[in-house]
This record gives sequence, C-alpha cells and structure tokens, in this order.
Amino acid sequence: MISSRPRLALVAVLAAVALGATACTSTTDGTLAGRASGSGSPAPSGSGPDFESPLSSLVLTAADLPSDWESSGGTSTGGSPTDDTDLASCFGQASASGTTSLDSPEFDKDSDDGSAEITSSVTRYASDADMQSDLALFTGSKAATCFAEYLDKTVKSDVPAGATAGKTHASVTHGSGNGPSNVKAVLGFTVTLTATGVSVTVTASITFITGPRLLAELTTISVPTTFPDDVLSAAISKLAGRLAKG
Repeated sequence: MISSRPRLALVAVLAAVALGATACTSTTDGTLAGRASGSGSPAPSGSGPDFESPLSSLVLTAADLPSDWESSGGTSTGGSPTDDTDLASCFGQASASGTTSLDSPEFDKDSDDGSAEITSSVTRYASDADMQSDLALFTGSKAATCFAEYLDKTVKSDVPAGATAGKTHASVTHGSGNGPSNVKAVLGFTVTLTATGVSVTVTASITFITGPRLLAELTTISVPTTFPDDVLSAAISKLAGRLAKG
C-alpha cells in the first residue's frame, strides 16, 4: 500500500473549496460560503502508541500562524491516496509500508478578497531509505499527471448542475528555493470552475519537507487569490526547523 503522501484529503478539500467558491461568486462580499471538511479518524487520546507524541509536536499548530487564522477539527490519522484504484494504477508502484501518519487541524482565513486554508501531515518511516523512496514517488515524473487526472475526476463528478470544471493543471518544482534546505519540492495545482457565467480559480500546493525518517506535507488552498506568501514562508520555516531535529 502506498502511504498517505500526498494526503488524499487534498482531493476532498480542493473539491469542496472549489464548489463553495463557485456557489458564492454572486454574493456581495466575495467571501467563501462554505468550509471544506477534514478527513480521517480522530487521533487516539491519552497514552497511545509511542509515535503519537512526537508526531503531534511536528504538525502545524495555531502558534505557527497569525492570530486571525481559525482552526477547525483536531489532529487525525492519515489515509492512503492510493486507496483509489485509478490513482494506484497510474502510479504503478507500491511505496514503503509500516508508516505512521498524523494530520494537523485545518486553519483558514476568510476575507473580502477570498478564502485561504492551510494544513499539514507528517509521516514517520522505518528508515530514511523508505522515506526517500516515497518522496521520489510523489514528486517524480508521474506525480503531476496522476494527481491532475485524479483531481479532474473528483472535482468534475461533484460539480452542481449548471457549473463546469476546467482541466486541472499540476506541476512539480524541485528544490528548496530560498527556503530551508530540507524543503525538497512543491506540488502545485490550479483548477477553474464556472457557474452562471462567473469563473473562479482554485490554487493549491503541497510543500514536501523532510527530517530523519520523516516526511511532511504542508498543504495550502486559496480561492480566488493566491495564498499569502508571508504566512506560507513562516509556516514552512517552523515545520522545517522542527522536522530537522526529528
């Protein structure tokens, strides 16, 4: 089974945000009408397995963001993107087994200009080699095509009557740019929905950050404006610092 990188939740979140944005394009304030729901089961509380405490200290928290960002949900266990047979078939490769994942809450901010959301997930592997194998799989030559096709199928199947979804565009940018050295790649998506003659573009990204036997995804979604660079840079820096220490 391919592990939970990148999160299958991105598909559900992207579709929900896109549909919400399209539905509210005729409102006067331009804000997002609905919220995307989280995925996964609630993480166990109390004295669970040894991995829980370390992973819960690595995922995104409210302290990593400005005070006007709102949190929804709690931490939850991750799922596998290749539970979907079409996506698994597209990748055509199994990834490391024996992994454990934890997703952070979702944090979002609405304004007159649009809506933005950020969340994270961290997976611990049995070895660094397993982690590097999954990183290569989900940022490799098939990644953009496979996830774009999957998002096309998911979003288009859920659009309401009278609305249309354009083709999902995806790309992979390797390297850390001007960020921390353990930022390895960014997987980016855009898709445009049209309803009643009004088009709205949804932009999403997954930033991959590594640590000792660790792989984190920092996922952002924004409608219709781009995600705030200063908020994203600060969140990346804080997660990268924690992951580097393991």
